[in-house]
Amino acid sequence: MVASIPDPEEHRAERAVDLLHAVNRTIRKAAVAAQPEGAPSPAEARALRVLGGAAGGMRMSELADALRIARRSTTSVVDALVAAGRVSRHADPRDGRAVVVELTADGRAELARASRRRAAAGAEVLSALTPDELVTLTRLLARLV
Repeated sequence: MVASIPDPEEHRAERAVDLLHAVNRTIRKAAVAAQPEGAPSPAEARALRVLGGAAGGMRMSELADALRIARRSTTSVVDALVAAGRVSRHADPRDGRAVVVELTADGRAELARASRRRAAAGAEVLSALTPDELVTLTRLLARLV
């Protein structure tokens, strides 16, 4: 009996997903490598990005949901950001039992620096593409989100 050879078409989606993850990891590694000492960890930078898009801050539970991490893990991330002066934490004026977290001026400045590092890392990785290839890639990825 002859063993069947897997059809490459069956594995295209899996291969594409693997490549997307690999590109993302490559960009993250380059961004982390460019970080100065004292820069936020990747988890902290992600929390800064989420909070940067939330006018007036977010409840801790909303931040945990947006980050897709456990609330206890969110508390650890926020504790580090508070200690660094990048976010403030206060009672929710609508519900005193809830806690709201928002960026400080230092947090907004760090978010801008982290965003520049991330953009530079992405540009470095994507520089392997021609301008036309980058347009095509951007169009294809935009269809998926």
